[in-house]
Order: sequence, then C-alpha cells, then structure tokens
Amino acid sequence: MTATTMRTAGNRRILLGVAMILAAVIGFVIIWSLNDNKIQGKGETIVKSKANTYKTSGDLLRALAKADKTVTVGGFAPDPAATLSGGKSVTGPLTWSALPNNPTYMVGVTIFKNNAALNSWNKLSQGLGGVAVVGDNWAISLPTDDADMIDLSKAFAPILASDLKANVSLPE
Repeated sequence: MTATTMRTAGNRRILLGVAMILAAVIGFVIIWSLNDNKIQGKGETIVKSKANTYKTSGDLLRALAKADKTVTVGGFAPDPAATLSGGKSVTGPLTWSALPNNPTYMVGVTIFKNNAALNSWNKLSQGLGGVAVVGDNWAISLPTDDADMIDLSKAFAPILASDLKANVSLPE
C-alpha cells in the first residue's frame, strides 16, 4: 500500500466512526424527545410513585424483560457491598438493543424495606451524582463512571422508567 492509500483508508475509518457516533446521538435525542415520563429535578426528594412494588429483584427484572423486548437482562448476582443501602441489592448487565452496537450497562438493583428507606438512599445517591430509576420500594442504579456514561444513563433512564411506570432520579 502506498502512503496515499493508507491515508484514504484511515480517513474512511474516521468518517465511519463519526457517522456511528452521530447516529447514536441522534437516536438518543429522538428517544429522549418522545419520552414524556416525569424526570425529577436535580436534588428533588422522591415522592411515592404509582410504580409496582416488587418483593425481589428477580420480580423487578422479569417485569422489565416482559415490558421491553429491546432490553436484555443478564445474569445478576448478590452485591454484598451494597448492604449499607438498607435493602437487598444485586448487580448485573442490561443490554439495550434499540441502539447501534447494543450497549450493555452494569447496573445495580435494590429492593428496599419501604418507601422511606428508598427516599433516604435516593437523597444520598443524588448527592453523589447518581442516576437511577425508582419505584415505590426499589431502584435501578445506572452507571456514572464518566461524563459519557452519565449522558448515556440519562438517556436510558427515561426508557426504563417508562417500561416500569417509574420515575427518573437525577443528581443534585
């Protein structure tokens, strides 16, 4: 290959990458604009939602899988580090096939003893920059590892909230 041919191939790869990113951003904007769920303002305290109450994280994850065929629930495992949350927690992957490249998110699911325990946890989560989908006695914590992941989580949260008739909780 000549230097000119290699530059042209490199430019094509760059253009393809930019096109894929642009398609993902447009998809997020479309989905975000079509979603009319309540998104709680920054730092607001949770109000009791009309979401279902679940006894186990398995019940919640089965309801999500049934409600949205574009979300694939992976293998979840107990999260012993999350005992400070006041509930029982599991962590595992959710894959969203509605977007290019089928992004997978490692999420935490917690079932709380009651709505008051959820509200206490949510206030702490918001203060630490957490993005979550919350119901009466449960929360799905989405990843917030970096600015890009926060943006993706903020786009994915309203979809999950719509599926589960829940609310989105954003950081302060």
